[in-house]
Order: sequence, then structure tokens, then C-alpha cells
Amino acid sequence: MSKSLKIGVVGLGNVGWNLVQRLDAKGYEVKQIVAKKNEHRQKLAKSLEADLIKSVSDLDKKLDLIFLCIPDDQLLETAALIHSNAALIHCSGSTPRLKAKLSGVLYPFQTFTKFFAAEWKGVPVFIESNDKVLRNRLLKIANDLTGNAKEVSFEQRQAIHMSGVFGANFVNHILYMAKSILDEKNIDFSVLEPLLEETTRKAFEHSPAGSQTGPARRGDIIMISKHLELLKTHGNLTKYYRLFSDDITTIYKKS
Repeated sequence: MSKSLKIGVVGLGNVGWNLVQRLDAKGYEVKQIVAKKNEHRQKLAKSLEADLIKSVSDLDKKLDLIFLCIPDDQLLETAALIHSNAALIHCSGSTPRLKAKLSGVLYPFQTFTKFFAAEWKGVPVFIESNDKVLRNRLLKIANDLTGNAKEVSFEQRQAIHMSGVFGANFVNHILYMAKSILDEKNIDFSVLEPLLEETTRKAFEHSPAGSQTGPARRGDIIMISKHLELLKTHGNLTKYYRLFSDDITTIYKKS
């Protein structure tokens, strides 16, 4: 299948910023980018030889694909303003396909931050479409981007997205809290890195349930009480510590 597709991208947030560069690196032609102009965006568009335009209503009608890399609550309103005959592809984890003649989803299951080059190799990219030709096209693009394309239903994609919130967003916030405990005693955050790497490795090799350790797992009420005493002036940390400890204790009492 040829990579001579003409592509438009709406939005240069965390996902859009990374997607346009990955598409370009894999030989796809990003013709137009819709985003408010500033120095960084103009520089990026120039490096891709793409036109930076202000409005989706100005998107070329001859584009083949338009990727909508914008917040979920803007998808329907934005799609309604597009007059191109291109297939409309959004990158959301928890929004149904758009109601267009040709529509699809290309959802890379990765954390993205603008100006920070994300790791793409091997990342699952979940696709969905309402057309066989478009389906095959999206599978090809997804495999070119990461080598790991998967077709899923909307219900499966919702579950994947929710698991990512728990497994990545919430875990990252827990790391924020862990760092705050170390910062208070002037301890470098890097002391946690070997522990976190081993915890993650064991979780995927042996399952999270089979790898759980710690005071709550072994029912060490004395240690839990000591930790809660140390955390009593730390606001929400006490609440979270108790919540997680109670949940772990309850789960492993059953096993």
C-alpha cells in the first residue's frame, strides 16, 4: 500500500505534536495542520513541509485522512465544521467513532507530552473503522508507526483506556506522593527506581496479584499503624495509605 496519502492533523497538543512527527518519520505526508500559530508550531510545520492553518473549515477537500488530536468534548463540534471528503480519524480512548461517511479511530496506548519525544516502538495502537478499505489503511499506518496494530471494539477500547488511567495516570500520581515523602527528608527520588523497575517486571511476569508484597499483604497491623502515625500531618497521604492498605488486606484475606 502506498504512503502517498494526503494527511491533515487537527490539534498540536500532547498527542498531535508526537503523531505528526512520527507520521513524517515513517514516510507519510502531513499536508495541513490546524492549530493556533506560535513560534514553536510554525517551526514544526515548516520542518514537516506542512501548512499551518487556523480553521478546520480551511482543510483541503482532497485530503485522504484527517486525524483529530483534540479533547473528547471538542470532537463532535469540530467534526461538524469539516467540509473535506477525507476519512475522519480521532485518537481518543473513550469516544465512539464519529458519525461521518468514513470514520475511524487510531488510539496509540502511550503517554504523550508535548516537546518530549515519546517511545513508539512496540506500543499497541488500537484501531476501529466503519469501512473495510479504511480499516486496512489504518492497520497499515498503525503497524508502520509501532509494529503493533490491534483492531478492537469500542467497548474494549473503553476498558483499555480506563485501565491506562489506573495503571499510568493514577500510578504517576502515587509516584508524585512518594516523591513528596522523600523530598521532605532530602532524599533523592532516584532511590525508588530499582524498586519500581523490579515491581513492574514481576507484575508482568507473574501477575500483579502474584507479586504483591508489603505490610498490608502480610497483615502487619503494627507496621501499618506506625506508618499512619508518621503520616498524620500529611493530609491526603493518610487517607490514601489507609484506603490502599484496607483494600489490599481485604483482597488477600480471601486468598
